[in-house]
Amino acid sequence: MNRMKGSYIFIVAASMCALGVFLGFGFAMFYQNQIQALISLGGVFGFLTWLVTPSDVLSFIKNWIRERKRTPTFTIKYDDKGNPDQYTPYATRLRNIANEGGKWEGARWKVLRINVKNDSDGMAPNCRARLQVVKTDNKGFPTTEKKYLRWVKENKTSMNLGAHIDEFLNVVFSIENGIYGVNAFVAQPESINEGNIPRQRDGFKKGSHIVSIQIDTETGQSIEKKFRIDVTDNWEELSMSMIES
Repeated sequence: MNRMKGSYIFIVAASMCALGVFLGFGFAMFYQNQIQALISLGGVFGFLTWLVTPSDVLSFIKNWIRERKRTPTFTIKYDDKGNPDQYTPYATRLRNIANEGGKWEGARWKVLRINVKNDSDGMAPNCRARLQVVKTDNKGFPTTEKKYLRWVKENKTSMNLGAHIDEFLNVVFSIENGIYGVNAFVAQPESINEGNIPRQRDGFKKGSHIVSIQIDTETGQSIEKKFRIDVTDNWEELSMSMIES
């Protein structure tokens, strides 16, 4: 009996000893790997410190932040209630009445505009705005290809926007008495420029129209907003609202 008890104790002791050796070896290997990893990381860090000083890193971060601030970003506004003189002005223009032998006469018109601001610290070069019909109550007009809009300040489809500068962009206009049976048109130069006969393909028929306006820069930045344009039989009731995304 005593001999069996001694054999049992020996087996337990041997097992505990083997387990201890196994765990000890495992911990040793684990910490050895950790130490090797730390040594390697320290070597890499030391090499980078030799190549790049802390001031170089700080300078890189500052330049990166400065460039980010100079990358053009935009804000688009439409405030027809708060500032109607800028966003929905009226004017009188000469209109060429094609079906009356090219007679010229004065015609009142109304223009809807949006305000585009460059929020960055850098120049936004060659900004161009394109309107495209997304959804309409009427098929056919205006046609659905992308149409370049005319800026107010320079009467062009492209202009540079300086840092923190905003400019107005013509979107749609209506004419007293209309033409082709419609009285509202996309503000493309071919239709809105003084003396031109608005093109039928740019005309908005009576109803609601969802359009997308995208503004792109020469350097690849852009912004896109959707608007709803409502046209009635009364040219003075032309209205527009921005669709919040």
